[in-house]
Parts: sequence; C-alpha cells; structure tokens
Amino acid sequence: MRRFPWFILVSLIIILMLALFYPTAKTAPTNLTQTNGTAMQDQVQIAEFDDYEYGTEEMYFTALDHSGGNIHSTPGHQYFNSYSIEIIVEQFSQDDSNSLRLSKQMENDQAYLMSVLQAFESPDVKMNPSIQNNILTAFEKLNLTDEVSKTLIEAMFAEDTPWLAKNTFTLIAEADFDHQALIASIAEKSKLHASTLIQERALQLISDLDIAGDNEHMEKIDKFLMNLSEHPNEKIRTLAIEQRVWAMSERDRYEDMLILINQYLFDDSHNVRERMYEIIELEVINAYNSHNSNIENNLISLLNTQHIDINDQELDRINSLLSHLEDDSLHHNPRQSLHL
Repeated sequence: MRRFPWFILVSLIIILMLALFYPTAKTAPTNLTQTNGTAMQDQVQIAEFDDYEYGTEEMYFTALDHSGGNIHSTPGHQYFNSYSIEIIVEQFSQDDSNSLRLSKQMENDQAYLMSVLQAFESPDVKMNPSIQNNILTAFEKLNLTDEVSKTLIEAMFAEDTPWLAKNTFTLIAEADFDHQALIASIAEKSKLHASTLIQERALQLISDLDIAGDNEHMEKIDKFLMNLSEHPNEKIRTLAIEQRVWAMSERDRYEDMLILINQYLFDDSHNVRERMYEIIELEVINAYNSHNSNIENNLISLLNTQHIDINDQELDRINSLLSHLEDDSLHHNPRQSLHL
C-alpha cells in the first residue's frame, strides 16, 4: 500500500485553519493609534444608521471627536457604534422638519444620542448656528425614558471629558426639560461629587424647574438643597439657600418659607441676608400682601444686633422693608390706624 504523502496532509490542515479563522480576522476592528500627533485609524464597520436615507448600506465612521479623543468611551459605559461628526452635521443640516425623526433616533439609539451630545459644540457645528438650533429642536422633543435619562446623567457627569459634560448640561438647560425625576436624579448624584462646577449646574437646573407640588422627587431636591445650605463655598451655599426658600414658595408652603426667611435673616453672610430681603419684598410684601409680625420683629432685632456687621446700604434696605411692612400692618389692622 502506498503511503499518503505528508505534504498533502499538511496542506489540508492549513486550508482547514484558514477556512476557520479567515472571517474573524477580516472583520476584526483595529484600535486607534497616534503617530507624530496625528490621529490615525482604520475604518470601523457599524450597523445601519437610518433606513429612511441609507437603507441597508454599510457605513463607516471615524471614531474621533473634535478634540482628537476616542469618541467611543464614556465613564462606566462603552458606545462602540458611535457616529462621526460628519454624519451629525449632515443629518442636522437639513431643515427642522426632520427633528422628530432625529429625536426618535436619539431615543432608540443611545450611541447616536451620545454622539449628538459630543458633537454639539464641536467647531463644525458651532460655525453653523442653524445646526445647533436643529439639534436643540430635536433634543426638546426627546421622550425622557429611563434609558435616555441614564445616558444624559452619565454624560453630564463625565468628569474625564469636561466638554461632553458641558455640552450635556447646556442642552438640558436650553431644552428646559420640565422633568422632576431627571433633575432629582442629577441632584442626588451631585451630592457624591466635590466639584463646585457640577453642583452649580445642578442648582441652575433646579432654578429652571417647575417645582409646584409635593412628591418624592421634590423631597430629594429639597434634601439636596438643605445639604448644600451648609456648603463651605459661599456662592454654592447662597444659591442653595435661595433656591430652597423659593421652592417653598412655589410649592405653596408659605409657613415653611417664612420659617426659613426668619432663620437666614440672622445669617453671617451678607449675600444670604440680601437674598432674604429680596424674597421678603417680592413674596411677603408684594405677592402675598399679608402681614407677618415675626419678620417685622426680626428685622427690628437685626438693626440692634451686635454680632452682625451691617453697612449703611443694608441699613437703608432694612428700614425700607420695615416701612412697607408697617404700612401693610396698618392696612390689616384698621383699629390701630385710628389711633395715629
């Protein structure tokens, strides 16, 4: 019997190995590299982008953001199917009649939403205000599902990519989302961060929120404001105190508002006291038009206190408030006015 040639056996084994491993090797993505400061990469295949326009056509993207970093990754999550700035510019260069369709695309594709957030203030987008306006229009139509809210919060707290955090905050603020659950979640997560910038942004979002009524979300926001009212940074502390007092007013918790005002009238910070004067003028005197003897008595006590430094301008402000409160007192007590 003739022996089977060994080289034929080896050839068969090689052919078999190539058949098994060739498809994987062909489609494996390559990593980004940097050569002499210039970003270099191979094209990375992604799924279909939009059946309306692109059908089943295979698309490729450049996985770089405008700052030269990897557009794929955000803290805690990886978005491997990201979209290039060129695609975002092309899509949002059209008139805003496509805004609802693009908004739905953001809702259904978190990689696309993240790419829009990343591209919002890139040079290619900023040079064309109409594109930014179209992005904002589509963004305002977002349905804030749990998945969308999670992505927005993740992006807003992307500390290692501050431009992404800034873009996300800007879009949320400009879109004026009246969504207590989203803002409450942002407030809760802000408590875990020492960054005053993040806390200032959370306070600004709260200031734009319609916070009428009482519910679990408002309780979270109130706790956040109460915690920041003890913040060592005076600006953060002042903003938090002011927001908390205003929140009590908007939630029709008038007595709670008065308690806070009377408490902070004797605060060591001139800025905090000035905010209380403004609220007294707008809410107690003008809006509610109801006399409150505690505030009046506390303002008189404030004039005589020794441990708080009150300058002439603040003294004039207190006297002006007392004058209005006394007039209001006479209006509500006509018997007293007869003896004058």
